[in-house]
Amino acid sequence: MTIRIEKIETGFAAYFPYDLKDNFRATFKTAKWNSQLKRWEVGPRSGKRLEQWAAEAQAAAEAIEQEAEAELTEQDLAQIRNELAKIHGDIEAAQERKAKIAEVKQMLADARAELDEAKQALTEEKAAADEVQKDVATLIANVCDMKAVTEAHKAMIKNQGIKKAWATKLYREAQEVIEEQHDKLRDAGFVSEGLEELENFNVNRTDRDNARRVTEADILTITKIDD
Repeated sequence: MTIRIEKIETGFAAYFPYDLKDNFRATFKTAKWNSQLKRWEVGPRSGKRLEQWAAEAQAAAEAIEQEAEAELTEQDLAQIRNELAKIHGDIEAAQERKAKIAEVKQMLADARAELDEAKQALTEEKAAADEVQKDVATLIANVCDMKAVTEAHKAMIKNQGIKKAWATKLYREAQEVIEEQHDKLRDAGFVSEGLEELENFNVNRTDRDNARRVTEADILTITKIDD
């Protein structure tokens, strides 16, 4: 900042850096501060001495200004560095989030691929099981009267748990049909898990031997009799 002197009605006004204030007041003890116009004012007789002071103090004013500019530059530089550090931190955080998202997406894609493979394998296994069951059903149907088996099974379910002689008679007659048809299957070299259960059920132990729990799948579960 250049020290500036201005002629005013009451004398002279001086404008200079704040750091020169003490030196100025020591030199011009009667100087007054004009707070409205932000300047120091001296009387008309102090003009020459004011010019001499300004000439001598100009170098100091320039040094003060340069120091202030240097300090401001350092502050600006520090602020820029802080902002850059924050930006770099945000970039790194964003990159980490991006990497994690990519990792999760890849894991999800792998899991979906594995799930698709498992579904395909399950579909194939079910299809194979259905084919086996069809073959078993065909085999049993060629040997046994499956309609008679079904009706006898229903009769056992209907009459179990009824404490009447007629119900017991119907239950055992149905059980004889089951045994008869199972004998045909055994003669062919096979045994049915479900039919074996039904023919061995005790009509008086429905708490244990419940015909309702034997399913068609149980009846179609057959094994070959060892020679």
